Amino acid sequence: MYSAALILLAALILPACSHVGVIEETQTAGQEPPPVSSETTRRFQEALAFIEAEEYHRAEAVLLEIIAASPTLAGPYLNLGMIYAATDRDAKARLAFGRAIELKPHNAAAYNEMGILYRKGGDFAAARAAYEQALLIAPDYALAHRNLGILYDLYLRQPQRALAHYQRYQDLLGTRDRQVGLWITELNKRVERNRKIARSEP
Repeated sequence: MYSAALILLAALILPACSHVGVIEETQTAGQEPPPVSSETTRRFQEALAFIEAEEYHRAEAVLLEIIAASPTLAGPYLNLGMIYAATDRDAKARLAFGRAIELKPHNAAAYNEMGILYRKGGDFAAARAAYEQALLIAPDYALAHRNLGILYDLYLRQPQRALAHYQRYQDLLGTRDRQVGLWITELNKRVERNRKIARSEP
């Protein structure tokens, strides 16, 4: 049986490329999810199936019905935010993620997705704060390490910090991400080049 905590996460590997996949959200220690009826669970499975098929309009309708019937569940808001983000309704996505956080303050996934929205909107300081909050809640959250690495690499121009998060992402992944491996190789070369330049300066 699917839990009401099932969510969709967008990795947003690069600014122009996103990947949406279904994963199970890890519950914070000591937290119990709200009770969920079998009908709500069935409808939530239906919404996830629509999202996987990229039938976002139908998924949105089902999620809104779930929210109307069970407004205290965070998972439907998080999924709805993902749909809004995927269909360029960023203001609505931000509201949905914010509501997911209100309902579940230790919602690392919602902070990660909020970080993506802030980065997309050019607010890099807020994006960094959101990713860092996600990692404060869940230090081994691989996607947040990857997204923070991308922020440091491409937007904040801090290669050393980017390297640390890319490498942590690879360690947590358990299997090698070839693309991130290439980024690590390139960053190592850049860092070493900068060191040589610094040593050669009078």
